[in-house]
Amino acid sequence: MSKILIVCNYDFTFNKYMIPLANKLMERGYKVGVLCDGDQIDYERVAGGVIDFHFISIPKEISFSGFFSAIREMRGIIKENHYEIVNSNNRNSSFIARVVLMTMPFSNVKNVYTARGMYFHDSQRLIPGLITYWLEVFLLFFTDLLMSQSKEDVDRMIKNPLVNTSKLRVIHNGINTDRFSVKRIKPLNIKLSGTVICTVGRIAKEKGLMDLLEAFSKFLPHEPNATLLLIGGVLHKEQDSVLSAIMQYADQLNIKDNIYITGLVENVEDYLSLADIYIHPSYREGVPRSVLEAMSLEKIVIASKIRGSNEIIDHGESGILYAKGDVKELSEKMAEVFHMTHDQKTTMVKKARERVLDNYTETSYVDRQFGFIDSLK
Repeated sequence: MSKILIVCNYDFTFNKYMIPLANKLMERGYKVGVLCDGDQIDYERVAGGVIDFHFISIPKEISFSGFFSAIREMRGIIKENHYEIVNSNNRNSSFIARVVLMTMPFSNVKNVYTARGMYFHDSQRLIPGLITYWLEVFLLFFTDLLMSQSKEDVDRMIKNPLVNTSKLRVIHNGINTDRFSVKRIKPLNIKLSGTVICTVGRIAKEKGLMDLLEAFSKFLPHEPNATLLLIGGVLHKEQDSVLSAIMQYADQLNIKDNIYITGLVENVEDYLSLADIYIHPSYREGVPRSVLEAMSLEKIVIASKIRGSNEIIDHGESGILYAKGDVKELSEKMAEVFHMTHDQKTTMVKKARERVLDNYTETSYVDRQFGFIDSLK
């Protein structure tokens, strides 16, 4: 029986994204451990088997003492529990895990990195972009398998002659298309006025929410009673200031009364079903699940033209793309969708759902991950 340790930043990450893979691994005979920050685990969704949970502090920002402390703790956990494979996820925790395994060169522990978006990304300036790109190249020398959600990231890495391309695999992303289906929606006792424009995600700077507020204010002349539905909230107190800034800006734009914020909710699909248009204004992503979820729920998606969204959406067919950060274009796309005919909207949302079913189901996503991990034995 192989022992595998799944490493991620938060308990939230494990609960939301990692449980299907953990269940698949246990189903196939693996003994699974999980290491993360926070201990609020959704034990009810862990199907059978026994998972060993290890809770340590993962630094959220650059902190040498925080990183060294996490490295020391993680190294001890891997050695004491005799893990044979370490599968790291998220930026900070994956960096720490791969550094830990660099310090254990003769342990034969397999180093697996799942990239939901590599360290380099669309929004970086030249120098930071080069630094993070070469950091990925350097760390790959000490990594046995890199599973990337983004084909675009892999294509860029492959161009480098120093990269061992046999270590790279594309896994795309995947969602529960049964859960995110119009047939499974539970009606909510909420009444939102006018056209409902929606986005999903945690409250954070890189999510482009300020752009969305401004674009929404420019759209309002087309539909003065429209509602901006923000599904999500603040994960950590460090982001409280971002939420305050968003509400202050909404007040300045005189749109505060048109905004409905749900906070963190479990039944995202029920709230998402209320939307007429889904907006993904993010500045950087891997392959965004929220876009896939909206497409699966047959919503028209308008997304910033960035890594991930470029791969998911066929512009003009299964959704609409706009230049990242271009508020004017975003507001114009909102108006364009608002004025589409019923038949045009129906055609687009049906193609969106079909694209998700063909390429991005949770079952195929988990199977790809399991297959690549199991090949290391």
